[in-house]
Amino acid sequence: MTIGVNGVLYPPKIFSEAIQNKTLFMRLAPKNDNLWFKAIELVEGIKIRKSEQTPPPPTPIAGTQKISLKKENVDQKLNDTQWAKLT
Repeated sequence: MTIGVNGVLYPPKIFSEAIQNKTLFMRLAPKNDNLWFKAIELVEGIKIRKSEQTPPPPTPIAGTQKISLKKENVDQKLNDTQWAKLT
């Protein structure tokens, strides 16, 4: 699955207008755009591929991760809830 932390490159106009449905996004996956993009890719039959080169992981800034999406999406299993809503 594509993860935006290292950057994702999509060709122009690869998605339909559905990708911009803010109301649906906020109802189904408000804290994980990666899952939203994956769901749209699957529904629209968009094929993706991984780059042969993997960029280095980002360097965290000290003191900025006390509140984070990772703590909600991964640690509190919100990813599971959002994916269930999307599917």
